[in-house]
Amino acid sequence: MSSPTTKTTQFKIIFVLYSLLLGLLIGGIAAAFLALINFSTHLIWQVGYSHFNQPFYPLLVGLFGGLLVGLMQRYWGPYPKTMHETLSEFKQTGSVAYQQQVGKNIIAALVVLACGASLGPEAALSTNVGGLITWLGDRLKLKKRF
Repeated sequence: MSSPTTKTTQFKIIFVLYSLLLGLLIGGIAAAFLALINFSTHLIWQVGYSHFNQPFYPLLVGLFGGLLVGLMQRYWGPYPKTMHETLSEFKQTGSVAYQQQVGKNIIAALVVLACGASLGPEAALSTNVGGLITWLGDRLKLKKRF
């Protein structure tokens, strides 16, 4: 029969391994997001531009991207969220909403960034990682609010 301290130690080891696994998953998603942005930007602005080699190419990409962003805004709402919105949400609620939002934010940010918006991926990354960290806390039952 195992003692209570053995069970506590086993629980701690399993908890740490589970936390590491989920943290690795979140880090992998963040890295894949950045790699996908880099790849799509390269594909559209270097490969696409050299293939079509037309002076109006940037205008077409901007118009197409603007149309996609407009459609996403209409049907999904205000995505991608800004860093200010994410920080404000965290200060008010102690978490970042993730249910049915992380995927929309990833896709919207990918479209915005790949089609030539003059901004970086930091805001989208903070929203996505914040939502995933909240998800991690929910999986680990860490409900303490800061």
